[in-house]
Amino acid sequence: MAERAAEGGWHVHRVASHNEAAVVVGETARLLKARRVARSTEEIFRRVDVDRALRGGRINPLVLATGRQRRRSELASLGLEADLGITGVEFAIAETGSCVVVSRKGVARITSLAPRAYIALVEAEQVLGNLEELMAMRRLEHMSYRARMPNYFTLISGPSRTADIDFTMATGVHGAGEVHLVLIG
Repeated sequence: MAERAAEGGWHVHRVASHNEAAVVVGETARLLKARRVARSTEEIFRRVDVDRALRGGRINPLVLATGRQRRRSELASLGLEADLGITGVEFAIAETGSCVVVSRKGVARITSLAPRAYIALVEAEQVLGNLEELMAMRRLEHMSYRARMPNYFTLISGPSRTADIDFTMATGVHGAGEVHLVLIG
């Protein structure tokens, strides 16, 4: 996973613990000179205390999630104003060095797609070998629990790239130009 991700343009940080992951997030935010940081609300943030690490660098993270405090319409503008977005992932795909983010309550796609820089937190047990494994797991989950499968996955395989203008490759035009993968375990 780490090798393929690095080939795809990720800055890969391998850490042994959740505490080390929080330190890497705080240091990365400071190196990026991020002032506005948005994050999602996945379960991983109970184990990786990025809020404390960011506040240590005088950065107050903004949680992008719908609920009593924010309407869905507010999330887009807040995400677009952020310098850095941080999310956990549903899975990571070793074969392609990709992270799989599924939009749901507490996880706004804008957090991973709009800021100029992005950090994905990946626990070792979330890494699958290839996309076929992901699809097989999703089909099994759907059949076993009659769960509604998401309409789409966001697969992030490195920094945003486009060749829209004069067929010249540009990075960061339609999303994060700098991406960091924190691999825990």
